Formats: sequence, C-alpha cells, structure tokens
Amino acid sequence: MRVVSFTGGAEAGADVAKHVGLKRLVMELGSICPTIVMDDAQQELALECLPEASFALAGQNCIRPQRLFVHERIYSEFVGDFVERTSKLVVGDPSLERTDIGPLISEREAVRVEAWVREAEETGAKILIGGRRDGSIYHPTILTDCPSNTKVVQQEIFGPVVVVEKFSSLDEAIAKSNSTTYGLQAGIFTQNIDVAYRAVNELNFGGVLVNDTSDFNSDLMPFGGNKQSGIGREGVRWAVQEMSDLRTVVYRIPRPDRELASALSGLMHVRE
Repeated sequence: MRVVSFTGGAEAGADVAKHVGLKRLVMELGSICPTIVMDDAQQELALECLPEASFALAGQNCIRPQRLFVHERIYSEFVGDFVERTSKLVVGDPSLERTDIGPLISEREAVRVEAWVREAEETGAKILIGGRRDGSIYHPTILTDCPSNTKVVQQEIFGPVVVVEKFSSLDEAIAKSNSTTYGLQAGIFTQNIDVAYRAVNELNFGGVLVNDTSDFNSDLMPFGGNKQSGIGREGVRWAVQEMSDLRTVVYRIPRPDRELASALSGLMHVRE
C-alpha cells in the first residue's frame, strides 16, 4: 500500500503519520473555520446561509463556521438577526421531518460541548442563545466576548456552537482568521471585488468561499486544508492524482526514423 488516506483529528493524524513509514499521505484533519461579514455584504444572503451552515448536523461538520467575524458598523443589528433566526430552528427527534437540529453522536460529546461553553462563560463570554443540554442534544448556541485562550476559540468544537467577534478592518479579520493552527476553509461576504481578492490571497486556508460561508464542498473541486488541517487534496480528480505515481518517459528517436518521429511529435517534445 503506497497511499494512506485518513480523515479525523489532528492528534490521530499525527499518530498515523508516525507509523506508516515511507508512504504518501492524504489527510483531512478538521478545522476552526471562519466566516467574515463585511459592512458592504448582502446581509440577507449571509443571514440565509448562516443558521443552517452553523448548526446543521448538530455542528458535527469539519467545514461549518465556528468563528463568525462581523464588521463593527453592522455588528449589533446583524448579530441580533442571526440570533432571531437561530431561535426558529427546531431541535429534537431527527426522525421527524420538521426537526432541524438533532443529537450529537453521543451524550459524552454533548457533555464535552457543554463543558467548553461553560468554561467560556466562566471566563467572560456571553451566551446570546442556547447554552443548554438535554441528554445528547445540545441546543444551538451563539457566544460573544470569548477570551482568545478558551477551547471554543482555540479548538475544533464539533458541536452546534458559534463564536461571534467584532472587527474594524479587513486586516484584523484576516489576522484573526489566520491565528489558529488550522486552515481548512473560510468564507467571506462582500460586494467589493478587491476585498474578495485580498481575502482569497491572504486567508491561509485550503478553500475560500466568496459570498458564502465556509460550509460548501463539491467532489468537482479540490478539498483539503493547510497547516494542521491536513495534507493533500480530496475530490475525484485530485484523489486520483494523489494516488498515482508521476512517471517521466523519454524517447530518443534515431535520425533516420522520421515516420516514428512524426507519429510521436504530436504527443511529446522530440529530441533528436
């Protein structure tokens, strides 16, 4: 076996890498994905996208927005609308069609998420909505004023919790987005093409979504992360490349054999 493909946590990925020897690695190791909302953003579009992107699958999704950066000029109104829309999500039995948010994979994981939120609250964070657990269900939660050293800011929570932060400049939003050891995907909402290009160029993530959240993927696109978020890229075409060996072939054509040279000339550079 020449290729090892693994999806999981960064710690487990590092352990796998330590044991596989001289093999090619393709790894997706999670992230803390940010989404930036600029003051010129189409706010209605952002508000349509964020609740589902943030809380679907009970937040058990490696590319969901965990950190939301909102420009100070629109912060109060936008965050209020985000909370209102989140309050309309139906939490409960996932077998019912009307349910938006079901349980986490286990009660142990819900207890862990609860503990992370409690740690943030005890160190100064404010809970705008949620912050409540019912067995293995953790209700969609939006936090503000989280200290930068808390787990909900520094680690992938893999639960229905979003940390909202205010920013005053694009430089600040990009710096905060890049401040973690992860780099899977990021999103930015803006109507300014120059701002979009700067974000694309300066956000150190494997994917940057413009006018969408970080929560988008298709097998038609390369998928994978920078930094601690992984090695290599998934997606059909890129997975085939990762699992293929590149081979160099050189034909030296004797000068008299013009017929063979002519046949090959359309396929490769011919050196006489």
